[in-house]
Amino acid sequence: MKKRPLPLVQKSRHNPQSASRLLNLLARPLWTGVLLAIITTVVYWPAVGFDYVTYDDPKFITTNPHVLGGLTWENVRWAFGTGLDSNWIPLTWLSYMLDVEWSGPTATGLHLTNILLHAANTVLVFLLFRRLTGMHWPSAVLAGLFGLHPLHVESVAWVAERKDVLSTLFWSLAIWMYARYAQGPAGGSPRWSNGYFPALVFFALGLMSKPMVVTLPFALLLLDYWPLRRIGAGNLFAQRAILVRLTREKIPFFLLAAVMAGLTFSIHVHRRTVEPLASRPFGMRIANAMIAYSRYLAKTFWPVDLANPYPLLRHWPWEQVLGAGALLIGLSVLAVLTARKRPYGLAGWLWFLGTLIPVIGLVQVGAQAMADRYTYIPLLGVFWIGIWAAADLIARWRPPGIVVALAALLVLGTCATQTRAQLDHWRDGESLFRHTIASTQNNFIALDGLGDSILNKQNKQRLDEAMFYELKALEIRPGFEFALTNLDKVLVRIDAFYAVTNHPPAPWRQSGADYAYAHSALGVGLAMNGKLDEAIPHFRKALFYDPDNMNARCNLGRALMLQGRLEEAIGQCEQVLRQSPHNPQALNILGFALLQQGKLDQTVAHLREALQYQPDYPEAHAHLGQALARLGQQDEAIAHFKEALRLNPNYRDAREQLKKLESVSK
Repeated sequence: MKKRPLPLVQKSRHNPQSASRLLNLLARPLWTGVLLAIITTVVYWPAVGFDYVTYDDPKFITTNPHVLGGLTWENVRWAFGTGLDSNWIPLTWLSYMLDVEWSGPTATGLHLTNILLHAANTVLVFLLFRRLTGMHWPSAVLAGLFGLHPLHVESVAWVAERKDVLSTLFWSLAIWMYARYAQGPAGGSPRWSNGYFPALVFFALGLMSKPMVVTLPFALLLLDYWPLRRIGAGNLFAQRAILVRLTREKIPFFLLAAVMAGLTFSIHVHRRTVEPLASRPFGMRIANAMIAYSRYLAKTFWPVDLANPYPLLRHWPWEQVLGAGALLIGLSVLAVLTARKRPYGLAGWLWFLGTLIPVIGLVQVGAQAMADRYTYIPLLGVFWIGIWAAADLIARWRPPGIVVALAALLVLGTCATQTRAQLDHWRDGESLFRHTIASTQNNFIALDGLGDSILNKQNKQRLDEAMFYELKALEIRPGFEFALTNLDKVLVRIDAFYAVTNHPPAPWRQSGADYAYAHSALGVGLAMNGKLDEAIPHFRKALFYDPDNMNARCNLGRALMLQGRLEEAIGQCEQVLRQSPHNPQALNILGFALLQQGKLDQTVAHLREALQYQPDYPEAHAHLGQALARLGQQDEAIAHFKEALRLNPNYRDAREQLKKLESVSK
């Protein structure tokens, strides 16, 4: 069905000469895109200074030797062969490795990449819908809502959710190529050279970033209906020949989606991350799905109490389930009844419902009832319903342009303000989980996450606080394995011997990684109590169960170094650096061991490299100060000792070394 192309920019009823220069400038797609990118980046910029969170970030980055090892052929092979996180996402793994390669293992570079990808997606949404609909300003507002809505903070501010922003980049490019193909000459077989084949390639890349984009073939059919209008707005049954042709046209897309869906499901089944029907019957899943749909809609229009994670309830109150079901049925009927005059309503509603299906809980993976990150693509449908409905009202009522502009700015400004407020909760794991606990009820996952975040700050004075939250988590969910693991950590650090005698590793631990952690934690506790002879065998046992456990290997190297077994310590550090060439802990221990051997030039080189990737490392500053002092570079040595004390005011050895140097210089 061939249709007359729409003008790319709507004509104004006002005299163009009376329009402001700024408005004329922004009517050009280049400058609108630049402005959208700048605003989105500015709103999210504080995240560049945020730390990792203890929820999934360790698995993806901070304790993952392949990611920390950077972009090597061995790590590339691992990325394409692993099912870690129960998904096949090689491009996401490669993007992490590339970040570590150019910016090191600190969170700054990875946060920056997430922000830039989100800004790029925002610009793509604008350009894409401008091309699809021929309407400039509605597409700009749509992109603004996408870029600034607070429900999207989780996808951008959480390093582990690189999957969302990366897969959506390829999703948008695939639709762009498909639009190029669909808006070309009508009829005939697919023109591979006119966008179809590139669309298929971008879809494959999106699937390799996050399997949730399997719904793209269905989304393309919706875009055929509106805004491409390859399907008429009349009786769809009467157009079955067109529907069959357009569906057949997308068979390669459906095949790719089926392969990825099968692969993802098999990985989940193999790793036992799919909850069986016996423990959560299908009726419960349907109820939670209806509640989740309605809650997503509510949070779209009133984005308060956003949290991560939202706990999964076994039983929702029946009145809430009936209310959610009635809302969904009512909106669906309304979308169908108004489809002839407002096809964007039916297309947007089905987009919202359909793109959420893989994560709505019918196949339950994880303990969350819903997640803000799941709305990254689906909310576009809700946004365009509201915007194009508003455009219809504006065309009918013809309000002054300044009123329309102020209304749009008010909505986008409110979103930006709420996004900044929500973003602040992602500064680190502790702030995230405190906010989640305040926003939800009986959230044992968040309580465990808060305890773990406090524990990871290595503050002995807060061990009782960490224990309190772990015990609260176990009150709500007795036997919760992650809380038991973290409780082990606390007890080991409080008193290693108490932990060994009275709180042995929990009996549910079966995997090598679990035993490795137990031995590593016990070794740390013994070493902190000065029991190096007893700590070293536990570090070795940890490595027996998990040879890639870099923390255990670094701790073994440190213990050996403190015993004066320098060659053995150096060997352990070099083994870590073969896996992760920029590991600051290994570089620091290696540098200090070389310092004791008198190899000052090598010491300085390793410690400078450690500080390049972790500037706030007090031990590395102090050790570098010692090496520089021996080389006669007193001023620089003093500067490093002062920096070590600024970072850790209780660093006694650095204070003593500084006093000696300052007394000599006087």
